Parts: sequence; structure tokens; C-alpha cells
Amino acid sequence: MIRLIHKRVLLGVAAMMFASVAQAQNAQTPVLLNPPEHPFNPPGAPQTVGGGPAEAANTDPRDFSGVWIDKPSAPAANYSIGDNPPLTPQGQAIYDHRLQMFEKATPIASPHMTCRPTGVDATLNPHLGVVVMQTKRQIAFISEEDRNVRQVLLGKSHPAKLAPTYMGNSVGHWEGDTLVVDTVGFNGLGWLDEKGVPSSNKLHMVERISKSADGTELDWDVTLYDPTYFTRPFRVKRRWAWASGVVQLEYDCEQNAPNEERNMVFENEQLRPICAQKLASGDAPDRVVCSKPTPAKR
Repeated sequence: MIRLIHKRVLLGVAAMMFASVAQAQNAQTPVLLNPPEHPFNPPGAPQTVGGGPAEAANTDPRDFSGVWIDKPSAPAANYSIGDNPPLTPQGQAIYDHRLQMFEKATPIASPHMTCRPTGVDATLNPHLGVVVMQTKRQIAFISEEDRNVRQVLLGKSHPAKLAPTYMGNSVGHWEGDTLVVDTVGFNGLGWLDEKGVPSSNKLHMVERISKSADGTELDWDVTLYDPTYFTRPFRVKRRWAWASGVVQLEYDCEQNAPNEERNMVFENEQLRPICAQKLASGDAPDRVVCSKPTPAKR
């Protein structure tokens, strides 16, 4: 009994120490990351498709509904969170390894590569149009690539118990005409960008989103906290442009391409597809073979 109490006391002290470190880090002034200056331009950057009805921009500062496209400040900004994120030694090691594999043309399984929701990456760096649907109680962001649906509940608090997810749990409120969104509850499997900047389940994201007076732009000022992989909080800025006439197309994600052909490295087994299509010969039908999924880490 004494040992059990002693263990509980130690766990309680450790939790208090971790909370104190996290609070101290969050109290630091976030550093603003510059847009990426070095080239990182995957071939064939996707283009948005028009053909829908043309609509005038809505000038209501609290109405974000409609279709928007990212308006990057640099050609590589769609694929990079920014230059020189303040990584811890652990975070830097992961990032460096991913860059080395990229340079060797050896892909590492990421949420984007395995057709999972891409979390912060899709939120800050959408490649194609984003449909925003809004009511008094929530705002939904529906992305074409990757196909993600993100819900922001207005005037709510985070639940006491959260099931970790790729997109996290988002709640929002208005400060004047600025929407402030607070997101926690990430599962730690997401990347912050396609270059491989990591994030953990301790990630905390705060967005401040405001609309231009003419209704044609959304300005994002985003602060990210993650004591596991970053030495201090940091900020990034993004802009979305009103996209009159842009329509979303079907996004067909090829999850089960043969892993041998793609030479893919799985850092985390939870990202490995559990089903694969086995090609048959002659007139025999192909077969889909599934294995048991890897249990989620707690």
C-alpha cells in the first residue's frame, strides 16, 4: 500500500512538473517563421477548377461561408510550414531523417501518403479549394485535397475526455470580428507539412482568422505549441482568397498501391494499410487481403 501511494505521489509530481514546463513554454513570445526561401516544389502543383456560378464576395466580417483557395506568400509555402522551426534535438533528428529519405527518393509513410486526414498540414496548406459552411453554432471547413472535414464548434469548451484524432478538437469564439479557434486533442501521427516537420499529441494550435473589408481575403495568424518537438511556440501567417466559380472535384486517394513498388518506409505501423489488392493472373479475379489493424497507442 505504501509503495502504491509512493508511486501515485511520484506520478503526481511528474505531471505537475510537465504542466509547469508546458505553461512556461506557452508563456514565451512566439517566434514568427518566415515563408520558405529554399526550393521545395513538387512537380505538377495542382490547379483549381472553375465552372461554378460566379458569386460576389460577402462583406459580412463574421460570415466565412463560400469557397476559398490558399494564397501562398511563396511558391513553396503550400508544402512547408516555414523556415527554421524551433525544433528540439528530438524533433530535429526526425526532421533531418525525413529530409534525407526525401532526397534519396525513398518516401516515408505520412498521413498524406496513406490517405489519412492530414490535420494541421491540410488546415494551413490546402492545395485546392476549401468550402466553408457556417451556422451560428459551428463552422465546417471541407477540403478537396486532401479530403478533410474540419468542424469548429462555436461558444463551446473542449470536452473533459477527448479521443485523439488527426484533426484534433476545435472550438471557437469571436473577439470583435476575429474568429479565434483553439485546437487540442491531436493523435501525434500528423506532420505539420509535407517536408516532414513533426508534431506530437501535445500539439496545441491557436488560430486568429479575420476577413478583409472587401470580403476577398481571409487572414490567418496561427500560433503552435508543442513541448515535445519545439523549444518554444512559433507563429505562421497564411492568406486565403475568395474563389468565385471554383468547384470541388472528387478526390480519389489511392491508399492501397503496392508498398513494394513505392519502397515506402513506415515509421509508425499505424499508418500501414491493412488491406492490399493481390493481382491474379489470367482470368482469375484479383483478391483484397486484409490484416488486423495495429492497435492505437495510448
